Amino acid sequence: MPGPASRRAEAVLSSHTGPTINWLTMVELVSAVARKVRERALAAADAHRIADTFKTHVDGGYYRVVKLDHEDYEDARLRIGRFDSALRALDALHVAVAVREKLSM
Repeated sequence: MPGPASRRAEAVLSSHTGPTINWLTMVELVSAVARKVRERALAAADAHRIADTFKTHVDGGYYRVVKLDHEDYEDARLRIGRFDSALRALDALHVAVAVREKLSM
Protein backbone atom coordinates (compact mmCIF):
# COMPACT_ATOMS: atom_id res chain seq x y z
CA MET A 1 0.00 0.00 0.00
CA PRO A 2 1.45 3.40 -0.95
CA GLY A 3 2.56 5.66 1.87
CA PRO A 4 0.96 9.08 2.47
CA ALA A 5 3.69 10.89 0.54
CA SER A 6 3.60 8.56 -2.48
CA ARG A 7 1.26 10.71 -4.57
CA ARG A 8 3.30 13.83 -3.87
CA ALA A 9 6.54 12.03 -4.74
CA GLU A 10 5.03 10.66 -7.94
CA ALA A 11 3.81 14.14 -8.94
CA VAL A 12 7.24 15.64 -8.31
CA LEU A 13 9.02 12.93 -10.29
CA SER A 14 6.55 13.24 -13.14
CA SER A 15 7.08 16.99 -13.36
CA HIS A 16 10.85 16.69 -13.82
CA THR A 17 12.70 15.55 -16.87
CA GLY A 18 15.36 13.01 -16.15
CA PRO A 19 14.86 12.46 -12.42
CA THR A 20 17.80 11.45 -10.25
CA ILE A 21 17.80 7.96 -8.76
CA ASN A 22 20.35 5.66 -7.18
CA TRP A 23 20.93 1.96 -7.84
CA LEU A 24 18.86 1.08 -4.79
CA THR A 25 15.84 2.35 -6.74
CA MET A 26 16.19 -0.55 -9.20
CA VAL A 27 16.20 -3.07 -6.34
CA GLU A 28 13.17 -1.43 -4.74
CA LEU A 29 11.24 -1.41 -8.01
CA VAL A 30 11.89 -5.11 -8.64
CA SER A 31 11.00 -5.89 -5.02
CA ALA A 32 7.67 -4.05 -5.34
CA VAL A 33 6.88 -5.81 -8.62
CA ALA A 34 7.83 -9.19 -7.13
CA ARG A 35 5.46 -8.56 -4.25
CA LYS A 36 2.63 -7.91 -6.70
CA VAL A 37 3.43 -11.23 -8.41
CA ARG A 38 3.43 -13.08 -5.06
CA GLU A 39 0.07 -11.46 -4.22
CA ARG A 40 -1.18 -12.58 -7.65
CA ALA A 41 -2.03 -8.98 -8.50
CA LEU A 42 0.39 -9.07 -11.44
CA ALA A 43 1.35 -11.81 -13.89
CA ALA A 44 5.01 -12.80 -14.04
CA ALA A 45 5.19 -11.86 -17.73
CA ASP A 46 3.97 -8.35 -16.91
CA ALA A 47 6.43 -8.12 -14.04
CA HIS A 48 9.30 -8.96 -16.38
CA ARG A 49 8.08 -6.36 -18.86
CA ILE A 50 7.92 -3.67 -16.17
CA ALA A 51 11.37 -4.48 -14.77
CA ASP A 52 12.90 -4.69 -18.26
CA THR A 53 11.34 -1.39 -19.31
CA PHE A 54 12.66 0.36 -16.24
CA LYS A 55 16.13 -1.10 -16.80
CA THR A 56 16.00 0.05 -20.44
CA HIS A 57 15.11 3.57 -19.27
CA VAL A 58 17.98 3.52 -16.75
CA ASP A 59 20.45 2.21 -19.34
CA GLY A 60 19.15 4.72 -21.89
CA GLY A 61 20.01 7.68 -19.70
CA TYR A 62 16.49 8.78 -18.88
CA TYR A 63 17.53 8.91 -15.23
CA ARG A 64 20.58 10.48 -13.66
CA VAL A 65 21.95 7.63 -11.54
CA VAL A 66 24.07 8.41 -8.48
CA LYS A 67 25.97 5.93 -6.37
CA LEU A 68 25.54 5.32 -2.66
CA ASP A 69 28.67 6.19 -0.71
CA HIS A 70 29.79 5.15 2.77
CA GLU A 71 28.85 8.64 3.94
CA ASP A 72 25.28 8.07 2.76
CA TYR A 73 24.95 5.02 4.99
CA GLU A 74 26.38 6.95 7.92
CA ASP A 75 24.01 9.86 7.26
CA ALA A 76 21.06 7.45 7.10
CA ARG A 77 22.13 5.80 10.36
CA LEU A 78 22.36 9.15 12.09
CA ARG A 79 18.96 10.27 10.78
CA ILE A 80 17.27 7.09 11.99
CA GLY A 81 19.28 7.16 15.22
CA ARG A 82 17.68 10.42 16.30
CA PHE A 83 14.61 8.28 17.06
CA ASP A 84 12.30 11.18 16.25
CA SER A 85 10.72 9.97 13.02
CA ALA A 86 9.29 6.91 11.33
CA LEU A 87 12.01 7.04 8.67
CA ARG A 88 12.94 3.56 7.47
CA ALA A 89 16.37 2.38 6.37
CA LEU A 90 15.87 2.54 2.60
CA ASP A 91 14.05 5.86 2.79
CA ALA A 92 16.83 7.26 4.97
CA LEU A 93 19.38 6.23 2.34
CA HIS A 94 17.39 8.01 -0.36
CA VAL A 95 17.18 11.13 1.82
CA ALA A 96 20.94 11.00 2.44
CA VAL A 97 21.66 10.87 -1.29
CA ALA A 98 19.17 13.66 -2.00
CA VAL A 99 20.80 15.87 0.62
CA ARG A 100 24.31 15.09 -0.65
CA GLU A 101 23.28 15.81 -4.24
CA LYS A 102 21.39 18.96 -3.16
CA LEU A 103 18.19 17.73 -4.77
CA SER A 104 14.87 19.36 -3.99
CA MET A 105 11.22 18.43 -4.39
